[in-house]
Amino acid sequence: VDLSALPEKKKTVKKVAAKKPVAKKTVAKKPVAKKTTTKAKKDDLKKIEGIGPKIASILTDNGYGTFSALSKASVKSLEEILKAAGPRYTMHKPGTWPKQAKLAASGDWDELKTLQDKLDGGK
Repeated sequence: VDLSALPEKKKTVKKVAAKKPVAKKTVAKKPVAKKTTTKAKKDDLKKIEGIGPKIASILTDNGYGTFSALSKASVKSLEEILKAAGPRYTMHKPGTWPKQAKLAASGDWDELKTLQDKLDGGK
């Protein structure tokens, strides 16, 4: 087969502008101040016997995100929060949560551990 008789197709070549290397500017990063106006520092409520990640989230959403706040909560109000969260949370008994939170808030971890060793799932 002789292909020389066919007209030759011209290849169109697009010129791409060559990118010039840009010198990176070395700007000193300023330390960003953390916003203190948003929310108070949350404590790890999962350290309380009987509180898991989901219940900790529910309590935080209801204004009990710190040990101090939880220590001032009434058992009745905690039961209402759990009841409002759904039937799967009503089985949890928050009877000792305020007492445990008070120990945690005061930093009395040894006494908290002693109390938790006596408890069964926060009861």
